[in-house]
Amino acid sequence: MSKTRTYLNEHLLKQYSIGPWLGAFKDLVSRTMFYMMPVNLFMLAATTYHVTARDFIWQYAPWVNFWMFFGVLLFAILCAMVIEYKVIFPSSVIFSNAQGYKHGNLLRRDLDIIMGEIHKIEAKLDAINTRNNEYSGENGKAAGDND
Repeated sequence: MSKTRTYLNEHLLKQYSIGPWLGAFKDLVSRTMFYMMPVNLFMLAATTYHVTARDFIWQYAPWVNFWMFFGVLLFAILCAMVIEYKVIFPSSVIFSNAQGYKHGNLLRRDLDIIMGEIHKIEAKLDAINTRNNEYSGENGKAAGDND
């Protein structure tokens, strides 16, 4: 199993870093699609209703008009949004965080620098504590005794 996983990770699932331009373009297109979606949804719903769905729906429920049909579509979209928010989005964030950490995250680089500085400070503090302990041991007193 481990050989198969290694082969998959190293060969078939290997990811490539081509810089931020493709991700920026995809992000921009995705963000602008938000503004086009309601228009597209309305046109698609109207076309679907009048071309194919109306005849089928009227066989079973002749009282369903376009606005009821459109309301059902909006309700379905609302249900999908709830599922997306409660289930898919948390998983997506976890995946994005893992990918960001793995592929040259600027915050990770800064964190590595900060952690290096913290280790240097800890080493200096250890040296100071060791020196203080040695000094207090030479005088025969504990570090906090003032007598």
